[in-house]
Amino acid sequence: MPLSLFSARMPRLVSLLLFLAICALLAYWITTWMSLRTLPLPAQGQVVQPQALETGAVRTLFGGTRGSANRDIRLLGVVADGPRGAAILAMDGGEPKVVRTGGSLAPEVMLVEVQPRRVVLERNGVRQELPLPAVGAR
Repeated sequence: MPLSLFSARMPRLVSLLLFLAICALLAYWITTWMSLRTLPLPAQGQVVQPQALETGAVRTLFGGTRGSANRDIRLLGVVADGPRGAAILAMDGGEPKVVRTGGSLAPEVMLVEVQPRRVVLERNGVRQELPLPAVGAR
């Protein structure tokens, strides 16, 4: 008879042990997950600034105008048009410079074409038209 008493309690004991193991495992993973939220930041941490992107071509793709990409370059005048033309340009409000066709205003900005009322610039491989402002406009 003692053998039958032991065999009757065996399934309950196994179920209890499995239940306790699952509770312990669940408690372990909950505490591990909660401790990940409260990791301290290093004292020498720095915010990384992304590099500035050239958005002139993208601006026209999403409904902008070509002129809005040329805010930092102003066309002040055209000296001569044609393949050997020259234009007076100012960059970022600086001193005006006379630039010939094929010449550079800055390392990334080249004058490609000069016409009577506009010039064509190439900025990092992207061509942009820059119109001459209306008379009296600054």
